Amino acid sequence: MKRVTGFDSASTASDTKPSATIIDLLSDSDNDDDIDENDAVLALTQLLQEEVIAHRAVRKEMEGYARNLFELGLHSKEMILDVFDLNLIDGDDDSKIMDMASEIVKGWKWMKKYHGEKFLEWVCDQQKHSLPSIKK
Repeated sequence: MKRVTGFDSASTASDTKPSATIIDLLSDSDNDDDIDENDAVLALTQLLQEEVIAHRAVRKEMEGYARNLFELGLHSKEMILDVFDLNLIDGDDDSKIMDMASEIVKGWKWMKKYHGEKFLEWVCDQQKHSLPSIKK
């Protein structure tokens, strides 16, 4: 708990003894944020492990990916699919759209290349979008 002390507004210049005011800067909502983050990371870990990467994905590795996704602001399956909504990207050329999405995922140096490809396949599958060959 951080403490902030100050002078009581009723004190005068002749008063030499300040009254201490304690302000709790840690509210319950701060603790709720930690719980929400943990819940989100757990849900993302399960999503990555069971749906996205699957194939005996290592839980610890998926948790690392989940934390990175959370730090990017992608807190849920819905948020991920909104960001990668390939149907909202301007243009009719599927290969150009996929190239844009692929470049984003390739920029995630924290994700293994194969896992990045599985991630893109999952996004396309979720959106019923055609998946052109991914350039390597």
